[in-house]
Amino acid sequence: MKKIYALFAAALMTVSLSAATIYCKMTQEWWTKDGAAVGIYFWGVNGAPEWPGYRMTSVGDGVWSYDLPADVKVVIFSRVNGSGDVADWGAQTKNLDVPADGKNLFTITTSSPTWGGNPGCDGEWSVYDGQGGGQGGGQGGGDTPGGQGGGSTVEGNPRYYYKGYIDGADVEPGEETLFDHGLAELEVAQDAYIFVLYQVDGQPGVQYMTASYVDGPTHATFIKTDGGDKIHIGAGSYTLYLYDNEDGTLELSTQPMPGKKLADPQPVHQGIEETGVAPKARKVIIDGQLRIVRGDKMFDATGRQIE
Repeated sequence: MKKIYALFAAALMTVSLSAATIYCKMTQEWWTKDGAAVGIYFWGVNGAPEWPGYRMTSVGDGVWSYDLPADVKVVIFSRVNGSGDVADWGAQTKNLDVPADGKNLFTITTSSPTWGGNPGCDGEWSVYDGQGGGQGGGQGGGDTPGGQGGGSTVEGNPRYYYKGYIDGADVEPGEETLFDHGLAELEVAQDAYIFVLYQVDGQPGVQYMTASYVDGPTHATFIKTDGGDKIHIGAGSYTLYLYDNEDGTLELSTQPMPGKKLADPQPVHQGIEETGVAPKARKVIIDGQLRIVRGDKMFDATGRQIE
């Protein structure tokens, strides 16, 4: 397919001088099938990407988000592969002026790509309502669950999820992918390609991805980025350990890593006798210390097995 670049001579609408989050919603079967994702391309500002741009971040219910740099006036959304190289794209919208009236959600309404006289798919703008639709206000995580470990007393309910492409399908944030105090369960029949999402109520999700594709090791370092890659995990049943490297990066491992601190935005406080965790595990407080029990084995908060 031919790449389409915009050449506008007419004056464009004025946008905010500060960065803003923009959203795109896939509603048509042609766009959503086969685990497709949404990419974004823009130009005319410092740091503008090469075609086809960047992969956007899923916030649930078919909605994808991206934090635009300041002064972006025109964007293109593209249908890209759910995993792998963002350059593996299949279609795109027409050139879209970024609205100056606060509308920030573009809903794709064209069911299939059209070319020739119509240079790309069409849709309509609205205001993202935080629930996967338009016309309301605010930002948020669509159908993302609102709790960690059954509830939260921490402002904004911060939490981590894993997400990605598992056994041939996109897997979005949900109760099954939630890291409960740094631990989560993963079942893989064939292959999983995953990364980490940090979510706070009312704010766009923050992606942590690997700097390059990781295949084989039991763990990998994840950095805060929109343009990174994933770790590949083969068939099996796993407990995932998410560690805070305390340098702005995370470490995701399929095995305990002694001496490391679990990434826990909602730490367990003393006085809590017992709280549920992901399937096949439970947490208990023993002598004021958090312990993780799996079957007949016990681990401390770092994942180190206690004899």
